Formats: sequence, C-alpha cells, structure tokens
Amino acid sequence: WGNTSLCWFSHDLEPYAFKVFSNRILLIWLLFGSVSPDVFTKFLIQSGWIPATQHRHIGIGVTHTPFFGLIVALIIYLFLSERTSKDYAGRAAVSFLIGQWSHVLLDALDSVGLMIFFPFSDKLFSLGLWSYAAQLGHWGDLYVFYHSSALVIETATFVLVWLKAWKFLLYDDFRKLVSEEKISTPRL
Repeated sequence: WGNTSLCWFSHDLEPYAFKVFSNRILLIWLLFGSVSPDVFTKFLIQSGWIPATQHRHIGIGVTHTPFFGLIVALIIYLFLSERTSKDYAGRAAVSFLIGQWSHVLLDALDSVGLMIFFPFSDKLFSLGLWSYAAQLGHWGDLYVFYHSSALVIETATFVLVWLKAWKFLLYDDFRKLVSEEKISTPRL
C-alpha cells in the first residue's frame, strides 16, 4: 500500500468483533462500511494528488465523518429495499453504518483525528492515544501504531474474536458464514 496510513487489519478486526456477537449483522456490509472512508481517499493518495496527511481534511475528509455513514446507509437501504426484503435492506444498512462508524471512531483516537462534526464544523477532533504516522509509509505507520495503546485495543479485540468465533477464521467456516448472508429471494 505504499505510503498509506491505514492499518487495514485494525479497521477490519473491530467490525469482525461486532459480527461474532450478533447474527443480525451482515459481515460483507460491515466490512464494506469499515473500509469505505479510505476507499475513496487511498486512490488519491497513491496517485500523489493529495498527501497522506490530508485524507481526513476539508474536501476529501467527508468520508471520515459519521454523516457520510448515515447518508450511505440510507442510500443502501433505499436501493436494497426496492430489490430485496426490507429486513435484509435494514440489516445491510445498519451493518454498513456500524463498520463505517467503527472506522471513524478508531481514526479519532490518533493524534490527527478527523472532522467528526462535519458539516457543522471543520475542526479536527482527536483523542491523541497514538501518533499518526502515515508520512512514514506503511511499515513505519504499523510500527508506530503497534508501539502505542493501539496494541492493547487490537489485542483485546483479537482475543474476543478468537475466543468467541475462532472457527470462523477458518476458510470453510468463513465461506459458510458469508454464503448464509446472501440475499435469498431478491425481488426484481
């Protein structure tokens, strides 16, 4: 991933913890939500159009706000409710929202933070639990991230996931879990 700041493992592990504690959550939509803030920004960083440290600021940083998650979840619900059951559409939208909000919360914990109250304010909100280190490249960012309090968060989450659903980390069981979430009777 070159000089991207995101530790993909951390943004995918926390949502997975939500899934193992609730059968109502849809894993695919949850993971889509967890990566959605960076899906739109990483291309711009990789292409050199914006520096890695700017991906949460005015303009492009809107994807790192709770309001972005609400809007996309609403669009998902409206789109799917016309094509599937309202139950599936609602579960997909809520799953996406949980994933997106977990990404936003995790990013708010570093030293740069994000515009959590955008569009009402463009002030960056940060709890500063660890240093933002995107400018150090992928391995530098990983080093800084895992030599901070983030290690405690990641370890606790991993242990919870492992104790509750270790079998879903195996290929066949994971595939079965995902296949059970497919839309069974789409309305066209």
